[in-house]
Amino acid sequence: MLIGAVGTVQGRLGWAHQTIKQIFDDYEPVLTSSDWLKEQEFECVHYVMRFGAEKKEKIEIRKINKYKELPVASQLSMDDLHEVFLNKPKLREFLEQEVRRVLFHVKDKFHLPAVPELEL
Repeated sequence: MLIGAVGTVQGRLGWAHQTIKQIFDDYEPVLTSSDWLKEQEFECVHYVMRFGAEKKEKIEIRKINKYKELPVASQLSMDDLHEVFLNKPKLREFLEQEVRRVLFHVKDKFHLPAVPELEL
């Protein structure tokens, strides 16, 4: 699993990149050791968290690329990020909630096994 973030409108991401890295560091080893993607055509979920003018409920999933990555993206509101981006615990909760929403979506769409350690 790879996670990144980008702003699609002007605004500061604050501690978002550092917090996303912490979430990645917590989730990636557990997902890898669980064989979560075993028997899939893709070997990695490449997730981009976008921050735009508004939150969008739709999660974008594109076709598997030549590196066997499944490109996935979601969009949160830059304004919502700015409400929490200087408070690290609230920021973590805000970002992790979206990461979990996306992982559940991918899990359901591709019929992936549960990962009890992450409550997925």
